[in-house]
Amino acid sequence: MGKGPANPLRNELSLLRFTAALLRKLQDLEASQFEVIAPRQIRLKLKINADIADVEHVEVLASRTAPGGSLYAPPRWCESSERWRFQLGFLLRFILTRQPDFTSVVRPQYWRERSVAYRPVRSHWYQRIHGLFNGQPAFGDDWLPITDWMERFLLALLHWPGCRMPDGFEWIDDGIGETRDKIQTRVKDLERKQGSSTKTLLMPITTDRRVTEAIPLRICVVQTVIPTEDDLVPDDLTLSRPVIRKKHRNHLSAALAAVNRMLDLRKTHLQDDGRLDWLILPELAVHPRDVATHLIPFARAHKALILTGLTYEELCKNTPPVNSALWILPEWSKANGWQFHTRRQGKCHLAPNEEQWTLRGFRPCQWLVGYPWLDGHEPLWLTASVCYDATDLRLASDLRDESDVFAIPAFNRDVKTFDQMALALHYHMFQLVVVANNGLYGGSNAYWPRHGDVQRQLFHLHGQPQASIAFLEIEDIAGFLARGQGNSPSRSGEWKHPPAGRAR
Repeated sequence: MGKGPANPLRNELSLLRFTAALLRKLQDLEASQFEVIAPRQIRLKLKINADIADVEHVEVLASRTAPGGSLYAPPRWCESSERWRFQLGFLLRFILTRQPDFTSVVRPQYWRERSVAYRPVRSHWYQRIHGLFNGQPAFGDDWLPITDWMERFLLALLHWPGCRMPDGFEWIDDGIGETRDKIQTRVKDLERKQGSSTKTLLMPITTDRRVTEAIPLRICVVQTVIPTEDDLVPDDLTLSRPVIRKKHRNHLSAALAAVNRMLDLRKTHLQDDGRLDWLILPELAVHPRDVATHLIPFARAHKALILTGLTYEELCKNTPPVNSALWILPEWSKANGWQFHTRRQGKCHLAPNEEQWTLRGFRPCQWLVGYPWLDGHEPLWLTASVCYDATDLRLASDLRDESDVFAIPAFNRDVKTFDQMALALHYHMFQLVVVANNGLYGGSNAYWPRHGDVQRQLFHLHGQPQASIAFLEIEDIAGFLARGQGNSPSRSGEWKHPPAGRAR
């Protein structure tokens, strides 16, 4: 398994490779040979490449103990032909939770965890096993590289009589052989998504928003000013001192209130309903404790996507802090109404000033967020890199044919260099590039590959230091997705001819 939460099996590609290898082994064994398969009975030979595991060999050993009463025993009603799906599902949850009791929901430690306070009684595993929650939040890490496909797969594996099978996973009822074929197909899809240059996992995640009529994508870029360089001190890189926490939180509150007022202002001169679809904040703009108290309520009020830089945070005990950004993704379902999921985008390459501090690079995957603009159509794919990561040309090469909008939360004083980078990337990646910089330096901008300077530059915030707000829209998403195909005209002018080698 490996030590720590970031071991090479805790990602979707490695999990599915393990699944395919285990199912192949179970096909060769008699169904009644193993009533229980616990983690200690599995022996693996792994090949690690770029922190991703490939299973070269798997062996299932006989247990030395009686199977009666085991936590890993399939339910009694389960027929021998279906036992495999519970055995597999329990092992996958063990890998994801990193706990022998795979029924537990792993929650991050609350900051007052050591205080004396009332806490509800924890239920017994025998009760929890009848209603397992298989969403990513159940496994404790918002950076965990698994998609909604993996969540539905776990739900399908562990479904009980009377439970509704997730759409598109009916093949699990067809047995091990059919399931293994589908898993191998999914593995090939993920391997094709893996970056050829960086070997980074490109993880697509989509949300359902019931869009029956095509709507434009309205984006708001907020250029906050706090923290400043003086606020970042080696003794408190996480910006958790009471003085800076109060100043930082109040600045964020005022910025979100200003966005609401700007939306009211826009309604006075634009014929719209004041809708906001995507809010972008700079690097280090939000403390993790303010996500639930400030950003989630804002996202709930506007039903909007949010991308924000987070302050340095220690993700694992006794490890250096990391720099990261956070996606907040709204999703609608008939059963649960509006739900808001979070995904953390890590930063692999540290800036020169960050290398002087005790920090570490950490990027388990690159998220591709599918924005649903019209039901039944290909989503608009959004992605993001944190400041210095955006200067990695290998990553830009990997994302060129996968994303449509490239957002860069930044805390960068070299504004001129990032201006030139956005000017270059918007054509070489042939997509919309948005830079949200700290207002201490200014220079936030957005470019896309139109003909003519006026159409190409959507906005550019000049001046420093100042907090600013800018809006931009993709009105014709269908035309934007078809950019470079026949050089189709639109209201804003024609698209440039695509760069050489562009696949889409």
